[in-house]
Order: sequence, then structure tokens, then C-alpha cells
Amino acid sequence: MKNLNYVGDFKIESGQIIVTDPCYRPYMWCNQIIDAVNGTYEAYVGDDCSELVVILKSSNCDKEYEKKEIENLAVDSGKMGVFDFDYFFNASIADQENNEKRNSFLKYCRETIYKSVSENKERAGVIEYGAVSDSGYGDGIYKGIVYKNKDGLVERIEIIFID
Repeated sequence: MKNLNYVGDFKIESGQIIVTDPCYRPYMWCNQIIDAVNGTYEAYVGDDCSELVVILKSSNCDKEYEKKEIENLAVDSGKMGVFDFDYFFNASIADQENNEKRNSFLKYCRETIYKSVSENKERAGVIEYGAVSDSGYGDGIYKGIVYKNKDGLVERIEIIFID
């Protein structure tokens, strides 16, 4: 793991995380929906956008975790994010049904992401229900690692853009 820079905090309230390019819709081959612990997560990005790491604030580094690799995390917008699934999903449906709905989470998310990512040196940002980062080399297929607690719920995710 390279040097990590703190980006900010975000919330997971639905018990599920979606790891995806923020421009994709849910349930596509290229995103992962993962059961997770609800709570506040901290987001970090590696130097030169080498990785995006999100960690449950209340997790204990001495705890034993089951590590599992996730694959086929596709990027077409040059960005990859970790979001609360319910907020992402509901906004995607609203966005599909009414493109004029300017207050949907997805539109807000995209606008905030592109502004916050382009305006800071980390090239990453957080919104209330998610974190996003430039994807190192840009578009492509990436892998990640999830850390599951004894109940099988994720408390940490690492998305590796540059080994």
C-alpha cells in the first residue's frame, strides 16, 4: 500500500455498498454490490490515484478479517466510487425517468464529483453517501479487495488502480 491521503467521511445507511464508475447504472456486469456494515466511513486515496480505500470509522485494526478479491470493476469516465447502494439506485431510477430532475442524488453526485475531483490535488472527493477517485491510469478494468468481519459484512474496501 502506498502513502494514503485522507479525503473525507461519508455514510452507509442501507447495509449495501455499490462499487462502480459513477456514470454507470446499478446491476451492470461492471459494478459490485456488497453487503456492508452501516456507519460512517473514511475515504483515502493513494498518491497519484494509485488506489481508493474506504474504512468503517469504528473498525478495529486488530480484528480478524476475511479478505476477498473483487474483479471486473470497469471504468469509462476515468472515475471509480464507493456509494450507499440505496441512494445510488434510487437516484439512478429517478434520473432515468426524468432527466430534468436536477436535485436527484445521481446528478448532484456527478456534479459534485467532477467539481471536487478536478479542484483538489488528491483528485478525489466525498459526498454524503459516497466517495470517488480518479482511477489512476484512467479507463479500464480494475480489481479490489474487501475485508469482511465475522458476520460476513464488509468494513473496508481497497480498489487498486496502480500496483
